[in-house]
Amino acid sequence: MRIKQNRIKKTIIIFIVLLIIITGLLLYYDLKNKGFCLINPETGTESGCSSVTNSKYGLMFGIKLSLLGFIAFIILFIIHLFSVIEHKYVKELKKIFLLSCFLGGGFALYFIYLQIFILKKICSNCLIIDALMIVVLVLAFIDFKMEKNLKT
Repeated sequence: MRIKQNRIKKTIIIFIVLLIIITGLLLYYDLKNKGFCLINPETGTESGCSSVTNSKYGLMFGIKLSLLGFIAFIILFIIHLFSVIEHKYVKELKKIFLLSCFLGGGFALYFIYLQIFILKKICSNCLIIDALMIVVLVLAFIDFKMEKNLKT
């Protein structure tokens, strides 16, 4: 059981690092005012990625989502690292990490909803990020349940 749980923790770290890299790349291109699409490179300004990221939903509190996502995933990474190291506050950090994953998963589902039903345009970058976040949430939940079962 411990070996499977360690694999889950390592997989979570890998996925969060991927999220940091992808959002960092998007942030870099946003700062350069260049469009960037991981799948289906953009040919014009009305392509899916540009039209989604440059819509009014591409900002939250006046800040680009690529910057907010980059910062959020770095914080999530740090919380996860400290939640796997044994110390005085490890239980609380595991709960904070799971809660943070639920928050991130909720935002991911909301952003998918916006693309499909409101904007009616799909950004492959956004879908990859959202899918990875949902996978991290599922893995974090499984890990939390396994940890709880080991304690009882």
